[in-house]
Amino acid sequence: MSGKTTVLLTMTRIWKSRHIDMRKDNMMNLQGTIKTSEKVI
Repeated sequence: MSGKTTVLLTMTRIWKSRHIDMRKDNMMNLQGTIKTSEKVI
């Protein structure tokens, strides 16, 4: 049981950190899209 919980905790930790990175990427992409649309307009 303890082995399974450790794996789950590690997976959750990895997922959370990856999720935060994805949020940062999305913000960067949004800013890039806004800049490009401003150029087009």
